[in-house]
Amino acid sequence: MIRKKNSKRNLEDRLSIGLLDTINAMILGFSVEMQLEITDGLLDFTYMHIVHRSRCKSADSVLMTCYSWIAEEQGFEFVNL
Repeated sequence: MIRKKNSKRNLEDRLSIGLLDTINAMILGFSVEMQLEITDGLLDFTYMHIVHRSRCKSADSVLMTCYSWIAEEQGFEFVNL
């Protein structure tokens, strides 16, 4: 759980409050483990533009949506292939 808190804290340092609130609302329906996986993927994307896929199709959909929002907020283009 410490890792999860650190991941969320790091995202808070890089993203707007509005985007964080939207992301949090999107991932609430997932298990704690999947929330951690999604949060870690978003953190890697935010800092290094690394795109992750999960083991869950619905989580992948959330990740791709969030990646595009993060890219827009940070001023670069994300192309979902």
